Amino acid sequence: MKPSPRWEALPFKFKQRVVSFLDFKTRCALQKCSRTDQDVVKSVPLILSSLLLDLTPDDVEDPTQGIRITHLLVMEKPSGRGLHWRNESEQQTIENLILIFDNPNVIVREMIFTVDGNPAKFFENLLKRIGHRKLHVEKLFWSCVELAINPKQLENCLKFFNLFDSTTLKKLELNFSHKGLIAELMKTTQFQGLEEEIFIRSEIEKEMLENVFHSEKVKIQLEEVIAEDLKRAIEVFQTKKPGSYFKLSTTEIQVDLDKILAIFESMPDNSPVPTNQYFERDTYTHRFEIADRKTEDGEPLVFWMKIQKNSVWGVVCRVDHINKDMNNCPYY
Repeated sequence: MKPSPRWEALPFKFKQRVVSFLDFKTRCALQKCSRTDQDVVKSVPLILSSLLLDLTPDDVEDPTQGIRITHLLVMEKPSGRGLHWRNESEQQTIENLILIFDNPNVIVREMIFTVDGNPAKFFENLLKRIGHRKLHVEKLFWSCVELAINPKQLENCLKFFNLFDSTTLKKLELNFSHKGLIAELMKTTQFQGLEEEIFIRSEIEKEMLENVFHSEKVKIQLEEVIAEDLKRAIEVFQTKKPGSYFKLSTTEIQVDLDKILAIFESMPDNSPVPTNQYFERDTYTHRFEIADRKTEDGEPLVFWMKIQKNSVWGVVCRVDHINKDMNNCPYY
């Protein structure tokens, strides 16, 4: 009987075909077997649903002591089982990240990066080890209690953000309060390439508003919604595709409805929308016609707005599906 061929003797393309059927955990194990196996694994595309990186201090009530516990969870499918690493060594977590992103053909749909403290030391160590590798991530959620408390830490935060491949990253959600860092992030190629979503959960300066208008979906907080700025937002979003939206929220100063309505009167094709709905008793609704554009199916479009005392929504809707399209804009 002729002996079966050994794995090492199989053609490279045949090995690639086999690897394409392997899950992420098995691929990680295989690429540790030999340099050839590593090359095979790195040559086969892989899409991961999500990657959760959580850094937690020993004492969560006193985050100044530094990060001690790290969690790294990789989900290949939204409802599947994940690969979970829990370490007391940041270095080991960094090595695991390198194991993932050493393959340039790995794309992560969503990366969730949360820090209950200051990630300064983690960033410093990561930047020393990561080399020229890029993080191919489509959406980044970045949440920190504290960061960039001095110029060096600010520089490393920007270097961390620059690790993300600018052609892959399309969505960003920031959950930290640091206007200086956010202003610097807005200058990067990565931020300027965010075509799909920009959500910023802390207050930014109104001068930064223009820096988010290139994205299809925008949620930001301002100290105050100025009528002239709202007019500019409406003019920009009226030109975007169906489903695009913005939500401008204020932290303290309530929306000045009288000034906003005065601005509306100076704009073409606008009209108020009366409503007797009880749940919208504190909401002012307005519409702007979009006469020069339709959907690919020929459906007419309208720009629909809702204004409450501390927030303003604007959504590009299909005329016959306004309620459905408005629901695409998250309430929170």
